[in-house]
Amino acid sequence: MTSTPTLAALPPLSQSPYSNPPFASSDEYDKYLNSISPPRELVCPITQEVLYDPVVAEDGYTYERKSLLRWFSMGRTRSPVTNSIMTGRNVFPNLAVQGIARAHRERLGTELLHRCHHICDTGGCEDNGSRIAALLDSGADITLRHPESGDTALLMLIRAREIDLCKLMLQNELHHTESVLVTLQNSVGETCVGLAEDIFRNESGRQKKEWEDLLILLKKKMEMEERNVEEREGQRRRNNEEHRERQRTLAETERANGPNAMFGVNHRGLGQMQDHGWGYFPSLAALQFQGAIPPPSASIAEYEEKAKKHLNRILYTVGIIALIIFLFT
Repeated sequence: MTSTPTLAALPPLSQSPYSNPPFASSDEYDKYLNSISPPRELVCPITQEVLYDPVVAEDGYTYERKSLLRWFSMGRTRSPVTNSIMTGRNVFPNLAVQGIARAHRERLGTELLHRCHHICDTGGCEDNGSRIAALLDSGADITLRHPESGDTALLMLIRAREIDLCKLMLQNELHHTESVLVTLQNSVGETCVGLAEDIFRNESGRQKKEWEDLLILLKKKMEMEERNVEEREGQRRRNNEEHRERQRTLAETERANGPNAMFGVNHRGLGQMQDHGWGYFPSLAALQFQGAIPPPSASIAEYEEKAKKHLNRILYTVGIIALIIFLFT
């Protein structure tokens, strides 16, 4: 199961700054929006949403990977920002922006979890969900979980029976196909779908119909998450198969050209002289990075094992001869 980050202990409700009173004026609401809005550098110029997988294009601007690739797939060759013609479609990950965007989402996700925790424990949301909606629009990470109960913000809202806020959160996440939310379990094994079904069975009348609509959204999101897990597993299997095929090709090349041809080993079993080392011993820099070298293929490992056994027999024989000479002289 995909792991999600947890938070530090939540403050007591009596001391919590995360209550949700109504905004006194539109200026107060605008001030709150400005405090949580992402910087322009973290927003994709195409989708106008916080970046998840940012890449740099030929025009020097950063975009969401899927959005930019979709832009190219529609036959567009001009920059979405400058309208200048881009001769290439190569993109490169922007790891610096990705880290800053992740920190922004987690900061808002922490506030979202605190506010949902307050709603769950007090049983009400005085601002009619204005702050929750603003946090979601600003890119809050809704997969954060309570450090003790393991509840997500969505699970807390279901428990608080805030159906409208639950629907708002789900609709916000339906286009984030890679996020894992509905299938997450808390510390006692509850899921969003399971808890909603328990409440649905005990409701009646209009409330029952509203919970039925919510269950439809929950199960739709659950199916998306399960399908994405299967796709990721399939991609992982394909990548592993491609890696094994490359190893088989290398092994066949090694068998055709001799076991030493690929590694520059001469007929005496010694490696090539190091440019910055002494004799046949590697340099200190080479030893420092030795741990990063991947293990050899199965055929190479088998050859190395045979060579080690042969060397051990030679050393053992030499040792016995030396011992005999020592004892009889």
